[in-house]
Amino acid sequence: MKSASTTSLASLGWILDEHIMTQPGVRSALVLTADGLPGAVSRDLERDLAERTAASVSGLQSLGRAVAEFAGCAGEQHELLMIQYGGGCLLMMAAGEGTYLAVATDPDADISIITGEMARAVSRLGRELGVAPRGGAA
Repeated sequence: MKSASTTSLASLGWILDEHIMTQPGVRSALVLTADGLPGAVSRDLERDLAERTAASVSGLQSLGRAVAEFAGCAGEQHELLMIQYGGGCLLMMAAGEGTYLAVATDPDADISIITGEMARAVSRLGRELGVAPRGGAA
């Protein structure tokens, strides 16, 4: 399995626009590397915000792995992290070796539909990059 380079990822923002951004209630989407660099971004996401978000989500993913034992899942790959705010949600999903997908939503967005689309986008990203998607991606 190979890692996706940020250059390769950057050319795949159209997958986010096609699979994620078409869903009601989605604000923006971003694929990032495990070390916090932005890769593919939805067409509406400003570069500065993408860079700050990628760095932050990378840290959140690390924290998610660190608390797996508390959830009775020590050593398992997390599938989805969610932070719910009064004005919306942040969804984060493993997207393949060394990559993650982050999606911001409105508070009334249908999370189950959006996470399904996230899984489909992860599968599509993996096919385009030749990178195996995370376990369980449809």
